Amino acid sequence: MMILIALAAAAAAQPAPAPAGEMQRIEISYADLNLTNREGAATLYRRVRGAAKAICGGSTEGGVETLDVVGCRSDVVNTAQLQVTAAIERAMSKRGQVSVEAMLIKKR
Repeated sequence: MMILIALAAAAAAQPAPAPAGEMQRIEISYADLNLTNREGAATLYRRVRGAAKAICGGSTEGGVETLDVVGCRSDVVNTAQLQVTAAIERAMSKRGQVSVEAMLIKKR
């Protein structure tokens, strides 16, 4: 149960954690989250935004982020959006289902 983000780091005026154009890959686990409730989904989105910050870098002078950094983070979040939505939909579809196992005994 992982979200995989792979994105080329945007060329930014602020040095990013990796050289511009280099592919970054971050796996985000959500195995510990209950995605059928608001809190679990919000936690997953926070993790995605944290991954975006790790890939794209942080603030620049005076705490103001450049448009390149903001755009890079937006690209990362958008890249993960389909995977996040699919994970939440899978969790919601399993809600309310019951799995039953039984041993069959043959009559003679």
